[in-house]
Amino acid sequence: MQHFTFNFKRLVPFCLFGLFLMFQMPSGFGQGKWYSQVGKDTKIGYVNTKAGLPSDPRLAGLGKAVEEIMSAFNVPGASVVIVEKDKVLLAKGFGYKDLKAKTPATERTLFPIGSCTKAFTAAIMGTLLDEKLVDFDKPARQYLPELEFQQPELTQQVTLRDMMTHRTGLPRHDFAWYMLGNTTSRASLLAAIRHFEASAGLRETWQYNNFMYMAQGAMAEKLTGKSWEQLVAARILTPLGMSQAVLSTSDLLKSADHSLGYAFNAEKSTIEQLDYYHFSGMEPAGSISASAQDMAKWLRLWIHGGQWEGKPLFSTAYYQQAIKNQMAISEGGDRPEIGAYLYGYGLGWMVKGYKGHYFVEHGGNIDGFSATTGFFPSDSLGIYVCVNQNGSSAQAAIRNWIADRMLGVKQTDWLAELKPQASGEAPSRQEADLSQVAGTQPSHPLADYAGTYQNGGYGGVKIYSHNNQLWASFSNDTARVEHFHYDVFKLKSEALAEVGEANGIKIRFHTGYDGSITGFDGQLEPTLPEGIQFAKQPTTVAVTATDLKKYEGNYGLSGMTVKIFAQDNSLRMSVPGQPEYELAPYKPDEFKLTVADGYFVRFEMQDGKAVAAYSIQPNGTFKMVRE
Repeated sequence: MQHFTFNFKRLVPFCLFGLFLMFQMPSGFGQGKWYSQVGKDTKIGYVNTKAGLPSDPRLAGLGKAVEEIMSAFNVPGASVVIVEKDKVLLAKGFGYKDLKAKTPATERTLFPIGSCTKAFTAAIMGTLLDEKLVDFDKPARQYLPELEFQQPELTQQVTLRDMMTHRTGLPRHDFAWYMLGNTTSRASLLAAIRHFEASAGLRETWQYNNFMYMAQGAMAEKLTGKSWEQLVAARILTPLGMSQAVLSTSDLLKSADHSLGYAFNAEKSTIEQLDYYHFSGMEPAGSISASAQDMAKWLRLWIHGGQWEGKPLFSTAYYQQAIKNQMAISEGGDRPEIGAYLYGYGLGWMVKGYKGHYFVEHGGNIDGFSATTGFFPSDSLGIYVCVNQNGSSAQAAIRNWIADRMLGVKQTDWLAELKPQASGEAPSRQEADLSQVAGTQPSHPLADYAGTYQNGGYGGVKIYSHNNQLWASFSNDTARVEHFHYDVFKLKSEALAEVGEANGIKIRFHTGYDGSITGFDGQLEPTLPEGIQFAKQPTTVAVTATDLKKYEGNYGLSGMTVKIFAQDNSLRMSVPGQPEYELAPYKPDEFKLTVADGYFVRFEMQDGKAVAAYSIQPNGTFKMVRE
């Protein structure tokens, strides 16, 4: 969705896994898992580049330029649209939708557009605004009571406009849905928000957040009683005649004409096919796939201020808000050579200056695809480009080549400008982490770190030991847990390497007062230096009602009697002058107080019967002798 480089160390100011570099990289989702190797031949050999090109003299040389850019970036295929006023100058596929089979991309080929979906979701909210079902400046929870933040003040104050403009104070927390994938529905994603820590104050700074667009979809569903999919189809796709567009990965795969997604592996000089990302609840933030013919209609709608064939799809009032700068973006707008002094976010769109022209645009990256959708309102010009390459800037080079010529401005050699970022360039070598302290050992045997670790928003991670090596299992991935120093380890896997984390992601284990591992924190959200906290779940110990009887009795402690008894298939402890405590099985002959961390009761057994009990507390251990 918003430009996705998925290097967590570089996420801080960037739009969805890396801020789109001004007029270079689009906004988007990210990287996927390698699926198969297509081949080592980087000379793709296009066969359909020149067919169906516009005769407009301003676009002379377009076919050659597109082919040169695609070749330089090792891009197999592209979908390109140019619209001016009421005229579609170009709606065409370039290169291949299937590189191995050499199947050409056409104007009807579906390409996933990633975060370009957000403008569709925002437009749905615009239609609800027109119907007076929502007010953008009232607390969002008034319309979606299920929306709850960790900070009570956010729960009470966050408005729909805050959600639409990425200014709630929440950072991305994208690892929670993209990599861990422990949520399986919109409802579960919505419930996860209450566990996410904010990294800034409300309306303090712009921080891209996919969850807030997912929540808009949930709000629309709540207000109308219809699904987000039904609303987009009925209110946008059908009226515009976007007959090929689909709203899910499963429907994309059912289409007879859809593109495969790829990435260029510079180390091997191979083009790799990637598997598709399968959305599960996050659809309103980035799941739409569309053809060039479809996107030409979408651009015509926006060029005409929300009017389609003389009828408004949404009001002029909403249109003006959507394309107006609602929240400034501090980073990325410092390109004076192209007049990029303006840089901000509207409603589902970014707004910026481009060589003296007002530009409204949004990018989109999702596994194997990189897109940009934009228009110049004062020039009645719209441009859409999507390439079937992961984390690419080729689509930005193509878009800017077209914009320079259509606007009649000074032309920039965008291939030369963006070539250092081309996916064909060899990646810089990652240096060793100099913060590592050599010669240290973990504080526990590896087996002690094994267990299930849980975070309310991020879900669960299972860590286990195999062949003297720790492993972590989450979603569909398994990562090595390699010792770094002391109780700090690194998660490493091919999937993490593919999303920019070849050096691994650090996690730090915590030891409780009793010496056991209680949890870990992980560097999964770079704006939160303390890390995301995961608590180790207690190991289930099976204790029968008969077993509980052997612990029953009165125990003497400092002149008072502590009573331990079984009730309702659980063990309980009664201390004079204190509330009754429930004891939960923790280890063999050891129980944990359910109301307080760090408090345990361990029984001393003789001939199958308890003769004493030890109250283990953070301030010491106290022996209780059975009377």
